[in-house]
Amino acid sequence: MVGKRIILYTSIVILTLLLHAWHASLLGGRLNRAGMLGLPLPESQVFLGLILLLVSLGFFILALRTSGVTSLAFLLASAGGMANALSRISYGGVPDYYHVSFLPFMFNLPDVLLTIAGGLFILILFSSRGGKEKQHA
Repeated sequence: MVGKRIILYTSIVILTLLLHAWHASLLGGRLNRAGMLGLPLPESQVFLGLILLLVSLGFFILALRTSGVTSLAFLLASAGGMANALSRISYGGVPDYYHVSFLPFMFNLPDVLLTIAGGLFILILFSSRGGKEKQHA
C-alpha cells in the first residue's frame, strides 16, 4: 500500500512541477522575488529555496504517514512548496502568471495548492478542536 502511495504522490508532485513550468512559459507573467503578497525575503533565493525544499520534503513524508484529509493537505503543501522552491533555486524567484481582475496581485499554480492546503489544515484544526470539546463535555 505504501509503495502505491509513493508512486501516486510522486506523480502528483511531478505533474505539479510540469504544469507550473508549462504555465510559466505559456502565460508569461512576472518573476516574483518577494514572498507571498509581496512580503520581503532574504537576498539569497537559492538558500531560501533549499530551506523550502527541505520543508516540502518533510511535508511529503508526512503525507505518506498520515491518511485522509490530513494526507491530502500535506501532499498539496508538498507539491506547491516544491514547485515554488525549485523555481526560486532555478530562476531566483517565482513566476506568477495568473491574474484575477478583482485581486490586486498575481499568483501561480503552486500558490493555489498551498492556499488549499492551508484551508484544509485550518479545517482539520477546528474539527479536531470540536471533537476534543465534545469529549470533555
